Amino acid sequence: MMMIATFKEFKQKIIRNIFQNQNQLQFASRRLTWAGHEYLLCRAVIPDIAEMLEIQRQVYGGQVPWNEEVFRKELSQKKAHLYLVVRYHDELVAFAGIDLERNPKQAHITNIAVLPQYQGRKIGTMLMELLLTQAQDAGCHLVSLEVATKNQVAQQLYRTLGFRVVKVQTNYYLPEGEDAYLMEKELRRRGTN
Repeated sequence: MMMIATFKEFKQKIIRNIFQNQNQLQFASRRLTWAGHEYLLCRAVIPDIAEMLEIQRQVYGGQVPWNEEVFRKELSQKKAHLYLVVRYHDELVAFAGIDLERNPKQAHITNIAVLPQYQGRKIGTMLMELLLTQAQDAGCHLVSLEVATKNQVAQQLYRTLGFRVVKVQTNYYLPEGEDAYLMEKELRRRGTN
């Protein structure tokens, strides 16, 4: 129970710091004890890209779906894009990103990856909950994401968080031509049940 209270307090501190500056989403780095391990949670910066690419290689069987140029572009859009990285003993073990300006009142989870040896520790859940809170606080009513139709583990995480499949996008992942599900979650407005 203490871990849950600590995480809730941590999440609220982050939320208070995110929208302090109209020209850039703010995020203050924090140390977090999660499931008995201490992690450092930070906003991603350009020097993190090499490690983000390596995480992709390990998660996607040697493939790199997003290259350095794409990550540089995403990280430079600080007004409405937020990328978080998780470090454990100075090793980048996970990252996730959200685009808060894709459509009015909608947000899109752009990317999430956790090193295979750190999966199962709820790091992905923590990152997703933080990004969903950011979207809600930004006034978004809907959050979307894509997930490979074969990725049952990720789909289960997203369903647990309240996402539902709204359509199949054929040949979404290139060059393999793998299909993806478009999943969405409606967000409650603050102050409503």
